Amino acid sequence: HYEQQLNIRLSYLPLNHRLLPPSFLGVGAILQRLSQYQLAIDYHQRAIDYSRQTSNEDPSTMALYHLGIGRIYYQQNNRSRAREYFQRALE
Repeated sequence: HYEQQLNIRLSYLPLNHRLLPPSFLGVGAILQRLSQYQLAIDYHQRAIDYSRQTSNEDPSTMALYHLGIGRIYYQQNNRSRAREYFQRALE
């Protein structure tokens, strides 16, 4: 259902709308809980990309997006990639 909701938002909202990045993040979080890690990373990355497109790169929000990707890599025991994203969250 979350992907349907996201698709509805994508069809009605302009691509630079502020609600799109959190929507991608929500879908990514659900996919992470379902152990669909690569798809979850893709959606988290889309949240980052759309935030950059909207010029809405709030540092604390961007940190959360990077932290989310880091957590996924950590769950996959990919400590080096997790560390990379944890570092990005701190920058």
